[in-house]
Amino acid sequence: NIEKYLNNLRCFQEEDVVEARKREEASDKRLQQLQSSIKQLETRLRVAAQDAEQLRKERTGLETQIRDLQTKCVELEEEKYDAIVNVRDSMQLLEEANLQKNQGIHL
Repeated sequence: NIEKYLNNLRCFQEEDVVEARKREEASDKRLQQLQSSIKQLETRLRVAAQDAEQLRKERTGLETQIRDLQTKCVELEEEKYDAIVNVRDSMQLLEEANLQKNQGIHL
């Protein structure tokens, strides 16, 4: 009777050991999967950080170009205004010269 009990106990212990090994193997497999996922995420994060840095550099360059273009636009507007003033002044001088010429002819 005791031997039967001990045999049953041994069987239960062996089953427990087998079951514990299965759980340990499953845990190890899950751990490997999680570690692989972490490595993939770290790689994606590193790439995203590099992309973000590149975009920041490009943005800075574009902002500089915008400022330069705005400055150039202001300069061109000033040149345009000066040119219009010069044309107006020249037209006025031409009109005055024509008026004096016409007055000289009529005298």
